[in-house]
Amino acid sequence: MSQSTKNEEDAKYTKYLPFLDHNYNVVMLLGLTLAALDKAMQQQARTSGLTAKEYEVLIVVKELGDRAIPAELSRILLRRPPGITTLLNRMEKRGLVKRKAHPDNKKIKIVAMTQKGQQALEVAGRRHVLDDILRTMSSEKYARLWDLLEELKDRAAAVSEAFA
Repeated sequence: MSQSTKNEEDAKYTKYLPFLDHNYNVVMLLGLTLAALDKAMQQQARTSGLTAKEYEVLIVVKELGDRAIPAELSRILLRRPPGITTLLNRMEKRGLVKRKAHPDNKKIKIVAMTQKGQQALEVAGRRHVLDDILRTMSSEKYARLWDLLEELKDRAAAVSEAFA
């Protein structure tokens, strides 16, 4: 590899943080990508007066149905239980969800979407932002991205465990 080719490659992989190495730039690129996806989802949610977090909760509640309990929402949405409780309290006050007793265990509450929540979800879901973003990717690229992210996640989890 010629020196000019190596310099061009270095410039490509250090374009976000030129004073740091490739690895920090990969992390920066992942962060920028997540931030851009999050912004697109926030804008989609706003079309119906929802926050992005409320929109995510409504999507998950819809899919889980009677299995939508706060602990499961916390696990799926990668949020701490107190944060989910605060969010559900706010959503309940806004009339988007309601909590009802679980038929088998009165201590457990099932989160159900109200009609207002269903309407907001329908309005926000008319434009599928993630589909708009990801459909430009061929199925081969999508599969490759998936595999690479899985590998990166698994390796990061293994390294993290080594520190525990």
